[in-house]
Amino acid sequence: MRNLVRIIAFFLIFAISVGAEAGKRSGGFGGHGWGKSSHSSHIKLKKKNTKKKFIAGVVGAGAASSAADTDNSNETNTSKIIAKEANWANHALLDDHFERHGKDFNAIDSRDYAKKANHFYERSKTQKIRKKVDSNGVIRLWDPNTNEFGSFTNKGKTKTYYKPKSPSYWDKQEGVEINE
Repeated sequence: MRNLVRIIAFFLIFAISVGAEAGKRSGGFGGHGWGKSSHSSHIKLKKKNTKKKFIAGVVGAGAASSAADTDNSNETNTSKIIAKEANWANHALLDDHFERHGKDFNAIDSRDYAKKANHFYERSKTQKIRKKVDSNGVIRLWDPNTNEFGSFTNKGKTKTYYKPKSPSYWDKQEGVEINE
């Protein structure tokens, strides 16, 4: 009986993983739209005389997994759109930067935070904001009046934006200061 349970469990896990991969490639299982379901069917198998349960999903669990993958890709697509709109260099880091630094600027969400960073970069073209450029072309800006600091690619895409805590932070930054 134990061997039968192990064989069934192995088969179900294998079927789920193959099905989930197929669902990722075709938008559902085998292109039949099965990946669209958010419902999950489960089989519960118990070993005798133990409290442990083995829960393996059948096709529905794979579908739920595929739907979860779709949800994550929607979040990724949203952050890509926001990053492009607001000129953010790496969309995968935007939410993390917002969580850590958004409160410095009273940003309501990652889009607001990224737009404020881009606005800071644009202001540096017309206002007196200190600027350093390093050997890789990374542009660092600091406004001593507001304590805003930003790091940008040589194309002006934001890498980070925050208010440093140390008064000597600017002095420790790499690059040659540019007086414009």
